[in-house]
This record gives sequence, C-alpha cells and structure tokens, in this order.
Amino acid sequence: MTGSAEPLGEGGEGGTGGTWPEAAGAARDGEDTRLALFDQVADALLRGGRPLVAVLDDLQWADAASVLLLGHLGRRVRAPAGEHVP
Repeated sequence: MTGSAEPLGEGGEGGTGGTWPEAAGAARDGEDTRLALFDQVADALLRGGRPLVAVLDDLQWADAASVLLLGHLGRRVRAPAGEHVP
C-alpha cells in the first residue's frame, strides 16, 4: 500500500511532527517558482549595470513575500558578477 493514513513524524514515525510527501513536494515547487520570480525581478532591476536607487517606505507593513524579495535582492546585489545566489 502506498502512503499511510497517519501523518509522518520525525524519523518517519507516526505523530504530528511531519507533512505528507505530496505536500512537501508541492511546497518545494512553490518555493522554486517563487525563487524563479525573484530572479526575474532581480534581473530586470539590475540589467544594464547602472546604479539603481530604490526608495523603500513603510517597510513595517511589508508582507512576508515582499520581505523575502528584498532579502533576495540584497543577496544578488552583494554577489560577485556571474555568481548565482539561491
């Protein structure tokens, strides 16, 4: 029988500490999609090699995705030319 009716726990034991393999795969796909989008935004902003000034206002109201994007952009700006940053 493939799969189990009980949630996976740590170490593969039954319990409430894990996720279904299908859900983990979907979450990974979503993360890959988000990173691809972040890379596209970074490429568009950093294209041309010219200095860029970004004005960020009211960051205390930023949602989680916006904060993740800003972190990604910061890592890309600091990375040496040609180096991919996850």
